[in-house]
Amino acid sequence: MLEQNLELSEQIYLHKALFQNYRNLPDIPFEFNNSINCLYGANGSGKTSVIEAIYYFLHKKSFRKNTRFPQILNVNCGKPEILFQTSFIDNNKNLTGYSRKFTEHGMGKLNSPFKKKLSCFVINPLDSLLFNLKAEARRDFFDQNLSLISDSYKKHLKTYTRLVKQKNKLLHDYNPSVKSIIMILNQEISNLSFEITQERIKWVNSLNQLLTKNYFELFSIKHLLRFELDSKFSKFSTQDFVNYYTDRHEREIMLKRHYSGVHLDDYCFYFDDMISYEFCSLGQQKMSYLALFFAFISLYQQTLSSFPLVMIDDISSELDSERWKNLINFLKTKKFQVILTTANENFFQILKNSSDINEIFLSENDENAHLLH
Repeated sequence: MLEQNLELSEQIYLHKALFQNYRNLPDIPFEFNNSINCLYGANGSGKTSVIEAIYYFLHKKSFRKNTRFPQILNVNCGKPEILFQTSFIDNNKNLTGYSRKFTEHGMGKLNSPFKKKLSCFVINPLDSLLFNLKAEARRDFFDQNLSLISDSYKKHLKTYTRLVKQKNKLLHDYNPSVKSIIMILNQEISNLSFEITQERIKWVNSLNQLLTKNYFELFSIKHLLRFELDSKFSKFSTQDFVNYYTDRHEREIMLKRHYSGVHLDDYCFYFDDMISYEFCSLGQQKMSYLALFFAFISLYQQTLSSFPLVMIDDISSELDSERWKNLINFLKTKKFQVILTTANENFFQILKNSSDINEIFLSENDENAHLLH
């Protein structure tokens, strides 16, 4: 019922994209359909670069860590600039073109006549591994995806990070004259900490209503999945935060930093009441991670009454053939636009046998990149 209702609202899809001077990408337009698209080619042919360029165009940053302009600029370019040229189509088949230029000084603002901005969710082969190994990866995953859904959460988190940096600078060069400023910052940080924590609890509860159902839809196996915020601040009031930081002021001076706070919270992912990253097999961890990923997408749809662009980078390397088929069948039931990448010929053949799949072949020889229609 949800997806049927969403069909009636304004929706936009990526129709064409051309990227000039972006890594090793060919200077040709890529054309996409509104459902499932597959970029196929050998490793090193530029498949991941295509979805990274799309993400960069929409979000003004890469989903890869520590990626800067010199790293994505084609080494053979004649001029140090990257050009993004795209067209989007809405559900009334109206086409609108956009272009953006990216230089070492930054990227221009994207002005859109659409009421709803197109956002994209990305998953790649290392995500599940890092998610299950590192608390930082779990925080990044939650913050990045929730920021696509909730503008208030994104704003609170951004302001919190900025204020903590200001406080750290004062603590690094501390002298007694700045104590009053730090106390003011503590009050603001406490207000934001309370809001961030409450939003995390709210959205975690929403995710838990979807996880078990998603897992079954994806893999036709029943398991109980549960996601929880692991934070000592879960029951804190704003005043509790103020008292907490006041009590730790001397230690912060000694350490020269804001050493504790909601920016260090963690999350626990339970699989049949077992902590996933401690007790589950790698296969169960990967499958649970996919269920969580699609739960965020469902929340996006429910909250914004819109479908995101979903980009899945070489996930075929993480699943066996039976689960490939399950994933494809799951995606075919959804209304969001999907871009898959794969170097796996068997997976590609399974896709070719499916209807409504747009196949795009990328050769290591740039000039040979072409659509397979």
